[in-house]
Amino acid sequence: MFRRSFEYNPQPSYGSRILSGPRIVRDNRSGETVSVMERRTDGVAGALGPSCLIFSTDAGFTRVWHYPSDWQRMKDDDLVELTELWRHTQSA
Repeated sequence: MFRRSFEYNPQPSYGSRILSGPRIVRDNRSGETVSVMERRTDGVAGALGPSCLIFSTDAGFTRVWHYPSDWQRMKDDDLVELTELWRHTQSA
């Protein structure tokens, strides 16, 4: 589900681009701990919107471009499911 990339660097220099989060959730399918944050995407090549959710684990990260504005209030399982829904819409 997650890929390694050198593009994402969660250093403090990105602090001004973080809109919300991080929120720590557990992926019950994989058992992994997932950090989720909403980030502005101005200046990101190929951005599909003004912001995205970044789901990161020790294995890597994935971006979700279309998500509910109330994502902070979603149940953990439903939030993690957004990564699967996003992947299916991209492969269709």
